Amino acid sequence: MLFDKLLIYIIIFVFLTSGIFFLFLKRAAAFAKSRFLFYSLLYFFILLSFFGYLFLLLLKYPLWLRLITVLLEGIILAFLLLSFKRAYSYDPYLLLISRNFALIPKEIQRKIKNLRILLIGCGLSSQIAILAARLGCQNFILCDGDRVEASNLNRQAFSICDLGKNKAKVLKRKILEINPSAKIKVVSEFLEDKSKAKALIKESDVVINSADPTEIVYQINKIAQKEGKLLFFPLNLGFTSFVLVFTKDSFSLESTVGGRFFGNEFYLRLINATLGRLPSELEIINQRYGKEILQGTLPSPQIALTTYLTSILCINLLIKWLKGEKISVAPRPCIFSL
Repeated sequence: MLFDKLLIYIIIFVFLTSGIFFLFLKRAAAFAKSRFLFYSLLYFFILLSFFGYLFLLLLKYPLWLRLITVLLEGIILAFLLLSFKRAYSYDPYLLLISRNFALIPKEIQRKIKNLRILLIGCGLSSQIAILAARLGCQNFILCDGDRVEASNLNRQAFSICDLGKNKAKVLKRKILEINPSAKIKVVSEFLEDKSKAKALIKESDVVINSADPTEIVYQINKIAQKEGKLLFFPLNLGFTSFVLVFTKDSFSLESTVGGRFFGNEFYLRLINATLGRLPSELEIINQRYGKEILQGTLPSPQIALTTYLTSILCINLLIKWLKGEKISVAPRPCIFSL
């Protein structure tokens, strides 16, 4: 009968496609083992159904009996699918944080998930953002008008294929590659307007300010403190990681530095005010190249080791803050030296 042939063709099609899907899942590491087991059983069930129907057909059972058999198999299959959906629903976020257990308490992980992080400057902060994404943070505002340059590749989270592209846009892509469900807002321009800075700060819980020292940096610090936001000011100092933390009750950036300074003079004033002196390796560099660096004819030396350590230091401070633990705030810096 035509109906029998059509039904057999449908079952063969389902059988073959299920087999292909089964082979694909066997190699798909992103799927949990429970999901692989489920599709293995599903494949076996469809195979059994196919041969069962052929057996009934060969024995010339009446059509109504074959239809009831197919209907029962359909009900069992639907039940199996619904049971799997309830028990083993695929959540990429849960897989992402699955190794955080016992190290990050559940209530802290919930806070991390809902935390809104504003990154002003996506150079040094790019590595901080990557670590935050791997920790489970998924709400980001990325603000930077700069483009990726070859000199950034020795320490920032970019590759050769990113050269010439906007840092904030590239960083968004890299975060989404870690967590596709992350919610990311991109501002692909330098933050120079006070009112815009205020609006972005109000949208966030934590501000990471790694922008170059200009007038707006002081404004950002002032607004964040007034709004009661936690603000990190990270720096790489040779082989020393340096992070200043600002809260509503801490010193301001201006009072920490002792005035308003810009460019390389800002960094020298900040180091003198907080550390009292340059780290030993920077003292040597300052003696040899200080004049050229101060004049801007040579860039400040930075390496990946310190960038990674600074990023780790920031994320560690963030976790401590979420746990309610005491952390050092401005004018006292948090430092780690190799």
